[in-house]
Amino acid sequence: MSILSPEQPTTESEQTTPAMAPEKTKELKGIAEEARRREKAWGQYAGYGVEYQRRNEERARAGRAKIDHYGDGVLTMVASINTEKIDPATGRRAENQRARGLIEGGAVDLHDFNPESRNHTDIEAAYNAYLAATPPGQRLVVFEGDERSEADTPDRDSAIDSASETGMMQYLARRDGVPAVTGEPSDQDIARYTEAHGVSTDELTLVLMIRNLTHDLGKPLPDDIALQLYGEAAVNSLSGFQQIPDADKSRMIEQNPEFIEAIKAQARSLAVRLNFQLETLGLPQFVLGGDGTITFASLEDRATLAKSWDPSSGGRLSDIHKVITEARDRHIFDTITQAISDGKRPFVVYGGSHVMSLEPVMESYFGINDEGRTN
Repeated sequence: MSILSPEQPTTESEQTTPAMAPEKTKELKGIAEEARRREKAWGQYAGYGVEYQRRNEERARAGRAKIDHYGDGVLTMVASINTEKIDPATGRRAENQRARGLIEGGAVDLHDFNPESRNHTDIEAAYNAYLAATPPGQRLVVFEGDERSEADTPDRDSAIDSASETGMMQYLARRDGVPAVTGEPSDQDIARYTEAHGVSTDELTLVLMIRNLTHDLGKPLPDDIALQLYGEAAVNSLSGFQQIPDADKSRMIEQNPEFIEAIKAQARSLAVRLNFQLETLGLPQFVLGGDGTITFASLEDRATLAKSWDPSSGGRLSDIHKVITEARDRHIFDTITQAISDGKRPFVVYGGSHVMSLEPVMESYFGINDEGRTN
């Protein structure tokens, strides 16, 4: 309300508008300050450039899961790692990387699905320390990827075999009664974020399909990827593609023997669309066989497609993948900071690349300077 002289009458609005309660004012100021703090911290995000490479190389040399603690126990972030498994009988890379009794070698890409690996032992030890130090009401596990059912994660080793460290964390959280949430954005969130950064729906679809079909170059070249292509399209919520539980497939095939041919035809139509884009970009195309199969022309073509979306390779697909990754990293950051605002002390386990890219952001958020001290 304005200050009036005795001669000035108050208006009806001034008489009836209540002053904002001090508690509400304080709350709104706190929300605004937290928003500014988050945006300032996010300003330190530099993706997967030089600083990320430096941090990630240090992590790889150590060959162990990296455990970051922030704010005197307010946040624990774990960067998982995968190591090459060596057969002690031959001294060479084991054909089955999930087998027991193997020796761990140097750091390699992707996630570790071996229950005996030190990655999982280190993460579990950090989790147990977290439980001991964190009151039950403040506990929260943030995991990578999709939520897994109890049937997929009935015990520790089965959970790791099914979904690596994210499976293990969901199993442990469920066992111990700790709330657990994914740090992943929805498909709609990614679509909105990428569209705002100039990525079309068709371009987003192409990168998601190519990435998921070529991310593991250690596997033999498949004879037909039609069903895999359909499955990836369904997982990524492409219009017209439906996720089909394994338990229902046999029944659906029995009721309709032409079911498989129908979904392979749908995958073929998608491959035609993808090939048009690949041709435009000067990249290898899928081979569409006269018998309805879809394949890579060669191991070299598959490797070329895999390199096309690698953030370090440059090019249009690489640039799009950087935007997708940035969308995921931003959502991870928002999930963590919102949980902290809600009074939680999150225990976060993610692939090392995400944690390394977010380290400068978290250091800024918690006011940690270059010497590792809190400002």
